[in-house]
Amino acid sequence: MSNELRVQFLGGSNEVGKLGMVLDMEGLRLLFDYGISPTKPPSYPLEAPPVDLTLLTHAHLDHSGMIPWLASRQDSFICSTEVTREISLILHDDSLKIAKTEGYAYPYTKADIKEVHSRFVAIDSSQIKDIGGSELHIHSAGHIPGSLMFELRGSITILFTGDINTINTRLMWGTHPVRCDILFIEGTYSGRNHPEREELEKQFLDTIDETVRRGGVAVVPAFAVARS
Repeated sequence: MSNELRVQFLGGSNEVGKLGMVLDMEGLRLLFDYGISPTKPPSYPLEAPPVDLTLLTHAHLDHSGMIPWLASRQDSFICSTEVTREISLILHDDSLKIAKTEGYAYPYTKADIKEVHSRFVAIDSSQIKDIGGSELHIHSAGHIPGSLMFELRGSITILFTGDINTINTRLMWGTHPVRCDILFIEGTYSGRNHPEREELEKQFLDTIDETVRRGGVAVVPAFAVARS
């Protein structure tokens, strides 16, 4: 890997949503994630240039929402876990239904969503792949099922985390630090101190118990992906 790198954010560098990052190395161009901001109406990242390979960290729409658009317009492959493929395709299809119901245009069609199948290459955490003379090491991100971090090892080491979680939950094991020279890390909660998870779980269950004791019904709204 050359020490000379060029990075372009297509979105998500100073906001939550529509993340996309293009990394140019010598003779190789990679796209990390390509999402939307699921606002009403949605907002989109800059148009992706031609890339050699797309590395998708996980299925949430702010990271995967533009993948069907990409698959229908470029010949490059999209690498992620099989779980991410299955979940993201459901979310993409659901996004089209919502757009139709609410009456706004969307940047891809059902045919474009199907095109993702032909462009998708399944990978798993703990694998090592050769990419343009560099080693791609794949790590679990601990965020949602199927989520990954991507580590590129050459003359220098680059880590792209996507969304991460470092603590164990009832659904995922937390991720672990990876030594690197250049780190691209999400910062959604970087300025917040969260209470201990066990404390929050106890408060949650106590609230439900109290509601039921009073004869009430506990209604718990939650995101469908990894929250319910």
